[in-house]
Amino acid sequence: MKELFYVVNLPHGLHARPAAQLAQICSAAQSMVTIIKGDKSANGKGVLGILGLDIQQGEKITIQVEGQDEQADHHAHDDQPGGDEPQKPSNILHVD
Repeated sequence: MKELFYVVNLPHGLHARPAAQLAQICSAAQSMVTIIKGDKSANGKGVLGILGLDIQQGEKITIQVEGQDEQADHHAHDDQPGGDEPQKPSNILHVD
């Protein structure tokens, strides 16, 4: 299992549009992707689950990637902030 740690930098938190973008990124992974906030978790491939976590600006989340292709999927999600590609999580979140 691989883990990535992020801090939400959006002024309105992870609302519908960025949650949908994050779910789209996670859905491209072959591996199981889980988003964790505190003691709650959700399947990263489902918008409603992500919204159910009620992630607000400044909150820390963990993205766990687990599966046969976890190394490749982990690197697909593991980038540095400031890239031009809107499909990268770090354009939605800050790497912690």
